[in-house]
Amino acid sequence: MPRFQYIQYLRAIAAVMVVLYHTYAYAIRYIPDYHGIFEATINLGQIGVLLFFVISGFIMSYLIDKGENRFLLKRFLRIYPSYFLAVIVVVFLTLFLFSSVSLPHLLQAISLLPFKVMQSPDAAYPLKVEWTLIYEVFFYLVCACLSLRQVRPFRYLFMGVWFLVIVVMNYHLGSYTTMRPSYLQIAFSSYDILFILGFSLYLLYKKVRPVFSRNIHPIMFWLLIISVIFVEHLLFNIAMMAMYKFILIGLIDSCLMIFLLASDTRGSNSFITRIGDNSYGIYLMHASIIDISFAMLNNYHVSINLYSMLLVFSLSLLGGNLFGIIDMAVQKWIKNQSITNLVLQGKAG
Repeated sequence: MPRFQYIQYLRAIAAVMVVLYHTYAYAIRYIPDYHGIFEATINLGQIGVLLFFVISGFIMSYLIDKGENRFLLKRFLRIYPSYFLAVIVVVFLTLFLFSSVSLPHLLQAISLLPFKVMQSPDAAYPLKVEWTLIYEVFFYLVCACLSLRQVRPFRYLFMGVWFLVIVVMNYHLGSYTTMRPSYLQIAFSSYDILFILGFSLYLLYKKVRPVFSRNIHPIMFWLLIISVIFVEHLLFNIAMMAMYKFILIGLIDSCLMIFLLASDTRGSNSFITRIGDNSYGIYLMHASIIDISFAMLNNYHVSINLYSMLLVFSLSLLGGNLFGIIDMAVQKWIKNQSITNLVLQGKAG
């Protein structure tokens, strides 16, 4: 797959936004009357997740367009091995530090499928962030069907119909934005709109990419990013149906992406690109690191304030990046295994 530098930039930014939000969200469990700079991150988590969904839709559309073989297997190999490893690390770390861990319905939880039992109050996900992966896995299943040769020509038509069905259902029945969806809710959730917009964006990218290719000055890039985040933050504070917010934010993210992708350069080894490369590892581990860190600080009677929040934020980014490096190594090993198997199969034939 070609390396889209700005996609990695956006992944890095989305990951940092999610980590910032969760630092605030876990801190106020101990200091519920907190009012400070981290309070401004209250919408960053959702903004980051929605951006991840748009990016995912774009990448899946690209993979289908280029005729990715064994589509579903490769997607599952991208998601599950590092996820299972992260669960093992977190469970053992929790047992080591706190001597106990409670994870009812663990097998259903780590399947990343919308089992009804996971909607019960006593159900818990080991990494605390699995809800987005459940939506990702569902979207991969949809894309696996669309990747079939007989269905592929109708994929954009399907996306258009799916979008309209979601809009109609959410308009009449209310927005499905649950983090623990049923099979029916996940199929018609407002979150799916972000995947659909990203998926459709690739069709526009193919037409625009050769037309206006230009370099973006770093100052212009960061001004653009800050402006987009600010506008989307304002949108989240407006009283309107979640579906409408998601459509608007999805369109803003799509415009941002098409502009950046049309200016894309490849092969960068910048610090931000490396964070983007490690973003899946960061996403998997950050919430557990934050949760454990605040619990430890509280146990040792360390004051939870701006400085400790900055410390926990830094630790979660560092730990997430380290796990991201492991994740990339795991993926490299899997890829090499796949290549080896293909070669052996070819020789056997």
